[in-house]
Amino acid sequence: MSLRETGRVATVLVIAETALAALTPEWGINEFLLPTANPAEVDTRLRLLSIMESSVPDRPNVITTAGVTIDEANFTARVQRRTLDLTYKEFELLHYLAANPGRVFTREQLLSEVWGTDYFGGTRTVDVHVRRLRAKLGDHEALISTVRGVGYGFARARDAVSDSNGEGEQ
Repeated sequence: MSLRETGRVATVLVIAETALAALTPEWGINEFLLPTANPAEVDTRLRLLSIMESSVPDRPNVITTAGVTIDEANFTARVQRRTLDLTYKEFELLHYLAANPGRVFTREQLLSEVWGTDYFGGTRTVDVHVRRLRAKLGDHEALISTVRGVGYGFARARDAVSDSNGEGEQ
């Protein structure tokens, strides 16, 4: 199966050897070539890239955990059967937290992962977005936990069930 058939796009960068030090993972480059690469090397690398990319399983587009369903492909989130009216950043924040249930992230980590490394505002924007997100989650606001002095996390499915039964820690 070719890259064209799978709908995936591989990114190949032709870069001067002197610029290799500037290459970072954030660029999302699958492969790089030097301008001096001969046609046989280019052909071999592209064939290998095609094989590697076509064998990678599709990333799930829907996360369902603790009564929340997040559809990444359609940018929709639902709690039970109620669709949440989220801004783009609220959706991205909810998606990131829900994709990592049980893990706590610092404000700085969330800024870097959700807002990007080029964001220049303060870390309190995370607090504001979490507050708004909790308000929109309504009765399910406890899904986003606060670890004082550290940051925020998303409840594991079993933790959320315990909390909704009144057995969780308050």
